[in-house]
Amino acid sequence: MRELCERFLLHRESELSAGSLKIERSSLEHFASFCEERGFDFRELSREHLAAYLRVVPGGISHRARAMRGVRGFCRWAQRAGHLLVDPGPFPIPRCRPTLPRVPSVDQMLKLLEVPDTSEPLGLRDRLILELFYVLGLRREECHRLDVEHLDLNQRTVRVVGKGDHERLLPLSPKLLETCLAYLEESRPKLMGAEVDPALLVSKRKRKRRRLSGSFLGRVVKIAGQAIGLRLHPHLLRHACATHLIEAGVDYRQVQELLGHAQLKSTSRYTQISPQSLRREFFRCHPRARFSEQNEEDA
Repeated sequence: MRELCERFLLHRESELSAGSLKIERSSLEHFASFCEERGFDFRELSREHLAAYLRVVPGGISHRARAMRGVRGFCRWAQRAGHLLVDPGPFPIPRCRPTLPRVPSVDQMLKLLEVPDTSEPLGLRDRLILELFYVLGLRREECHRLDVEHLDLNQRTVRVVGKGDHERLLPLSPKLLETCLAYLEESRPKLMGAEVDPALLVSKRKRKRRRLSGSFLGRVVKIAGQAIGLRLHPHLLRHACATHLIEAGVDYRQVQELLGHAQLKSTSRYTQISPQSLRREFFRCHPRARFSEQNEEDA
């Protein structure tokens, strides 16, 4: 069974990011261990076996649901390939209510961008990191994989390699372009010295690979957030990017292109409209709401 799991993960490599693939691998390894310990023949997997597995999946409801979705994908692939002798039927996946984090306001984001001391090489680099996450809504892995050659400063664009190695070309705003230029001209040369590395975002430490890790990028966001009293991580800045664009009236499909979502429903999950914005748009657009608001003013 473990060999089948490896073949399935190889099949999934082109569809998932490195982080998602790691999570799916962990889920399947746990499932394989469960089947081996109980002596289940994977070829005759039944709904009862799956229900028994669900009872031992660790973590909260969202973690358990994700693990079971990974197992479901594996079983469907195995069934199509003829490795399952019977159809296990519907999967017992826990239903969890989708929740969205409370995103920082526009004012809070502007304060966040001012935290790094841009008179210092590291501060200028950290400002660029924050802007890439918030202005372009990049994923942590996408930011980590950026190379200098991905920037086209003449065309004011950046080429981003997303999930499944799918590429998208994103525009650089005037402010982001200004930060990129300053970093490339003033900060990065001081950090790199005489060394050569294709990575855009680099460490000041002299080592074989200077590219900043995903965990380091997360620490930059976390420390900057603490400076203004907020608990932040890169994905929350991605949420903020999408939410603020939608609130400003940008079409969902354009936000979808920016974020690199294959489906529009993914974009809708990444956005939330603040109660104040919803109230403002409701009174502005709904005919009965406009009438009611006018009456209140006349009273």
